[in-house]
Amino acid sequence: MEDKPPLLDGSSYKVAISQYFEEMSKLIRDTLKTRWPDLKFSIIMTNPTDLAKKLRKLCVNVHTMLCL
Repeated sequence: MEDKPPLLDGSSYKVAISQYFEEMSKLIRDTLKTRWPDLKFSIIMTNPTDLAKKLRKLCVNVHTMLCL
Protein backbone atom coordinates (compact mmCIF):
# COMPACT_ATOMS: atom_id res chain seq x y z
CA MET A 1 0.00 0.00 0.00
CA GLU A 2 3.00 2.31 0.30
CA ASP A 3 3.05 2.88 -3.47
CA LYS A 4 -0.62 3.93 -3.56
CA PRO A 5 -1.54 7.64 -3.50
CA PRO A 6 -3.37 8.80 -0.37
CA LEU A 7 -7.11 9.30 -0.48
CA LEU A 8 -8.41 12.85 -0.62
CA ASP A 9 -9.05 14.56 2.71
CA GLY A 10 -7.57 11.59 4.58
CA SER A 11 -10.73 9.55 3.93
CA SER A 12 -10.78 5.84 4.57
CA TYR A 13 -11.23 3.36 1.75
CA LYS A 14 -14.70 2.55 3.13
CA VAL A 15 -15.79 6.16 2.69
CA ALA A 16 -14.27 6.30 -0.79
CA ILE A 17 -16.08 3.12 -1.88
CA SER A 18 -19.35 4.33 -0.38
CA GLN A 19 -19.07 7.68 -2.17
CA TYR A 20 -18.22 5.93 -5.44
CA PHE A 21 -21.34 3.73 -5.24
CA GLU A 22 -23.47 6.72 -4.25
CA GLU A 23 -22.33 8.74 -7.27
CA MET A 24 -22.73 5.77 -9.63
CA SER A 25 -26.23 5.21 -8.29
CA LYS A 26 -27.15 8.85 -8.95
CA LEU A 27 -25.74 8.67 -12.48
CA ILE A 28 -27.65 5.47 -13.26
CA ARG A 29 -30.90 6.84 -11.84
CA ASP A 30 -30.58 10.15 -13.71
CA THR A 31 -29.75 8.42 -16.99
CA LEU A 32 -32.66 5.99 -16.73
CA LYS A 33 -35.11 8.74 -15.74
CA THR A 34 -34.01 10.78 -18.74
CA ARG A 35 -34.43 7.94 -21.21
CA TRP A 36 -37.45 6.16 -19.67
CA PRO A 37 -39.29 8.57 -17.34
CA ASP A 38 -42.00 6.04 -16.36
CA LEU A 39 -39.58 3.21 -15.58
CA LYS A 40 -39.73 1.83 -12.03
CA PHE A 41 -36.54 0.08 -10.93
CA SER A 42 -34.30 -0.85 -8.02
CA ILE A 43 -30.54 -1.10 -7.85
CA ILE A 44 -29.51 -4.42 -6.32
CA MET A 45 -25.98 -5.24 -5.23
CA THR A 46 -24.97 -8.86 -4.79
CA ASN A 47 -21.99 -10.37 -3.03
CA PRO A 48 -20.47 -13.88 -3.05
CA THR A 49 -21.52 -16.21 -0.24
CA ASP A 50 -17.93 -16.99 0.71
CA LEU A 51 -17.24 -13.46 1.96
CA ALA A 52 -16.79 -12.99 5.66
CA LYS A 53 -19.95 -12.11 7.60
CA LYS A 54 -18.54 -8.72 8.57
CA LEU A 55 -17.83 -7.82 4.94
CA ARG A 56 -21.32 -8.90 3.88
CA LYS A 57 -22.76 -6.65 6.57
CA LEU A 58 -20.68 -3.74 5.23
CA CYS A 59 -22.01 -4.35 1.71
CA VAL A 60 -25.59 -4.34 2.99
CA ASN A 61 -24.96 -1.08 4.86
CA VAL A 62 -23.57 0.55 1.71
CA HIS A 63 -26.61 -0.66 -0.25
CA THR A 64 -28.94 0.73 2.42
CA MET A 65 -27.22 4.12 2.23
CA LEU A 66 -27.71 4.18 -1.54
CA CYS A 67 -31.46 3.65 -1.18
CA LEU A 68 -31.94 6.74 0.99
